[in-house]
Amino acid sequence: MIEKPLSKLSFDKKNKIIVCDYDNIFIDLDDTKGILKRPQIANTPDMIYINDEKREIWFIEFKSSNHHSLDTTKEKIKLRKKIFAGLFLFYEVFCEKSCLYKDYDKFYFIAYNKEKRESYEDELLDMFSASSQREIEFGLADLKPQFIKDIFTEDCEELKELFDKRFNIKFTKEQK
Repeated sequence: MIEKPLSKLSFDKKNKIIVCDYDNIFIDLDDTKGILKRPQIANTPDMIYINDEKREIWFIEFKSSNHHSLDTTKEKIKLRKKIFAGLFLFYEVFCEKSCLYKDYDKFYFIAYNKEKRESYEDELLDMFSASSQREIEFGLADLKPQFIKDIFTEDCEELKELFDKRFNIKFTKEQK
C-alpha cells in the first residue's frame, strides 16, 4: 500500500490548497488503485484508515471547496460515486482471496472548507447547529446505515478531534 503524509493526501492540485496540513501518514487510496493496472478506475476517496482493534475502516475525502460549491446536484452525485467507488476498490484491493475486513464497520468523512461559508444565512445556521444534532450534508444521509455505518461532513479540525478521541491519534505538524 502507498502511504503519504496527510498534507499530501489533502492537497488540491488545481487550487494549490492543503485542506489538512499535518504530517501523519495514512494510506493513499488514490495511488493504491494504480496497483490494479487498469486503464480506467472510478474516482475514489483520497485516504483510508483501517483500525483492526475497533474493526473500523475510514474513508476520507478532502475537498477545498466551500459548502455552496459542494451542495449542487452535480457535486452530490460525484460524492456518492466516490463513496461507492471507494467501497468497491477497497474490496478489490484488500480482499483478493479472502476478506477479514468484510465485517468491519465502514465510515466516510468528507473534510471540506467550512470556513468558506459566505452568507449571513449560513453563519446563522451554524450558530444554531452547535446545539442540535450533527447533520450529514450533501444528501448523503440515506447511505447510512445500509452502505456506511456513519458519514461525517466536517472540516479538518473535526477530523483531527475525532481521530484523537476515537483512536488516540494526534495529528502533528513538524516544526520547520
